[in-house]
Amino acid sequence: MLVLHILGTPAIYAYLFFVKYRAPLVALTQQELADAYKEKLESNTHLQESERAALVTLGTAERVDANSVLPGYMRKLTGGYEYRTYWFELFELARKVLLVGVPATFPSRGGNAQLVWGLSVCFITFGGYMMLAPFVNDSDDQLQQLSQFQIFLTLVASIGLRMTPPDATLGTIVSVCFFILPVFAIFMETPLADELRGGYAMLAKAGHRVGRMLGRKKGVYPYPGSSSDDSSAAPASPRADDATEVQTIPS
Repeated sequence: MLVLHILGTPAIYAYLFFVKYRAPLVALTQQELADAYKEKLESNTHLQESERAALVTLGTAERVDANSVLPGYMRKLTGGYEYRTYWFELFELARKVLLVGVPATFPSRGGNAQLVWGLSVCFITFGGYMMLAPFVNDSDDQLQQLSQFQIFLTLVASIGLRMTPPDATLGTIVSVCFFILPVFAIFMETPLADELRGGYAMLAKAGHRVGRMLGRKKGVYPYPGSSSDDSSAAPASPRADDATEVQTIPS
């Protein structure tokens, strides 16, 4: 029964992704890529007017609606991912089986073989998440990458804590890392980061205004575009009467 579940679920998903609903998923993928290319080209400031006019016809074909071409269970399987990686649920299944299921079959429970296997799987899957970035929201990609790093760090710490005699410095490093990673994840997934950026931008703008006001009071205009009647005038040339007079020696 366990083997049927481990092998049957990925087989059903693969049939749905690559056989039954392959055509609409490929159409949605091409539509998503066309929209991304069009947005990138529209933001290009070096395009000519004729090239910008040609962009209007790009992606004007009949739009494909996922709600009309995919049933509800397929939208749930692909909803969180970009359509270029609509198959990524298979990657998730493989990761979970390799990380949890396969080590359970090892003869030595909690041994070094399980730790080394887990480290290898975490390293590979972390690279996959970094390279593909499959989620629609960038914050989800970053959170998943951070989660993979935390699993990797947990396995590394498990190896380090088995050292005899115990190393107090290593224990401190592990404790600090385990505290920083969750705090960093919460910082990324809450509006706190955006609020801090907004506050910093407001402070920078206020400081710029204060600097301009102080510069006007002192008659100094350090910012580009600011000038006064006195500062804009060209420096006066040396006067002729200031030149050193040449004394002639009577013959």
